Amino acid sequence: MGGDALYGNSPVLRQALIEVQQAFVMDVTPEMKAYLIDPSPLLADKGRMNKKLNDSRNTIRPIALAGMASIVSAARWQQVTHRQGTKGPLVRQAALVKIWLWKPDRPKPPEQLWLLISREMDGTEVKFSLCYQPSGQVDLPVVLTRQMQRYFVERAFQEAKEQLGMHRSGAPSVPGSIL
Repeated sequence: MGGDALYGNSPVLRQALIEVQQAFVMDVTPEMKAYLIDPSPLLADKGRMNKKLNDSRNTIRPIALAGMASIVSAARWQQVTHRQGTKGPLVRQAALVKIWLWKPDRPKPPEQLWLLISREMDGTEVKFSLCYQPSGQVDLPVVLTRQMQRYFVERAFQEAKEQLGMHRSGAPSVPGSIL
């Protein structure tokens, strides 16, 4: 299953998909924050919701996804062909990073997911997607292909809007109509 950031940013949807063991690759916004280590052992437990990290040295902080691309080591980036284009193979640099999502206002334990970071070969157009596979084993070429397949869905929507005259603001332009 795939989705854009509207769906990927929804913890309720992600949890529902995980509960039914549905694999997914869903885009998320670069502003989303994640932990690179499991914060669970440091969650204060006072018989109520875990709302605070018991981190006296203040060493564990969430990192915005936008900053993660710059801290991934060069050795973790791979060049992956995600499909054949009309002018040859389409290749991106990609890396998978295990992350944990947790917010103090959520009574749930941290979510452990994979973060797929992909970018054009020149480092531009960076995309972030959360990945889940029931087996726990995530294959980089497979999830990159799934991430990039959303291009076709977006193109179909764009073409439909243009054909219906919905690509402009205002009322649709229907030939022969008085609108």
